Amino acid sequence: MHTIPLLILDDLGREKTTDWTRDVLYDLINYRYSHRLPTIFTTNEDLGGYDEAIASRVMSGVVAVFRGPDRRIAAP
Repeated sequence: MHTIPLLILDDLGREKTTDWTRDVLYDLINYRYSHRLPTIFTTNEDLGGYDEAIASRVMSGVVAVFRGPDRRIAAP
């Protein structure tokens, strides 16, 4: 199976939550976790709303937290 060397999932938690999206997200994250493939997640959301299996895989490894103002909002 071909794998992406580095996957970036941007704005995790903004997807519409359905059983299908949760299953696909779990399968993707679990595959990358099991095969030790680097994955970068960005989110403004709390991972507490995710299934424990997803949250634990996302939070395993190196975690860097950046906080600050939203740079997408135009300066006055």
